[in-house]
Amino acid sequence: MKILVTRNTIASGQALEAGAVYDVSDDDAAILVRLGKATTELPPEPKPNRKAKEG
Repeated sequence: MKILVTRNTIASGQALEAGAVYDVSDDDAAILVRLGKATTELPPEPKPNRKAKEG
């Protein structure tokens, strides 16, 4: 499950930094969300920039 980490923490033996999105197990995700260290609400993905037409 993908989560957005809101506070630095550790899950499954890996250090997770605040502000980054990680793919963790469903069990780890549920624990981190309950502890208030992560959220399942992911930031919107940036849209690719379009190049201007050359004329």
